[in-house]
Amino acid sequence: KQKIGIYLSIIVTFMLTGMWHGAGWNFLLMGVLFGIYISFGDWSKPWREQLSTMIGLTGIARIATQRVSTFLLVTIAWIFFRAENMHQLVEVFRKLLLEWSDKSFSFLRCSDYCAFYSLGIGRKDLLLLVPLVALMFIVEHVQNAHMALPFLKYRSVRWGLYYGLIILILNAGILMPKTFIYFQF
Repeated sequence: KQKIGIYLSIIVTFMLTGMWHGAGWNFLLMGVLFGIYISFGDWSKPWREQLSTMIGLTGIARIATQRVSTFLLVTIAWIFFRAENMHQLVEVFRKLLLEWSDKSFSFLRCSDYCAFYSLGIGRKDLLLLVPLVALMFIVEHVQNAHMALPFLKYRSVRWGLYYGLIILILNAGILMPKTFIYFQF
């Protein structure tokens, strides 16, 4: 009984968070969906761990499975966020679930970065994105392996990295669309 109250509180909190993003049913549903994800994840954790052990899903394979499933669930919830109305939301899910064709993944078969262009990522964006994503993976590996990086003990090196990251962040901001998403409401 206590867990049910906690889960309902989580769902209501995320519902309010969804409504904070905008006044519409799509935002409310997005918040409820995130609340359900978290509540169901906590409720099902013992069974998921037991299932992982039973099928031998451990280590990196388990971590990769968790990350991919989290990515997919968040991506589904973001469809609610971006839908302009309920009709568009239903249409996106209908096409996502029912209208697969040979053209669905055509952006994967093109050359000279056109796959990234069709996703809205230009060459300049890609040249910035790839090294930053690689850096993110390197930093995560260093942190997980508890590796000491001797050059980081020097204050000048650390501050140089901080300023470099600030410049990259500011540069990335210039590449973003002119209108901030919340200004559309």
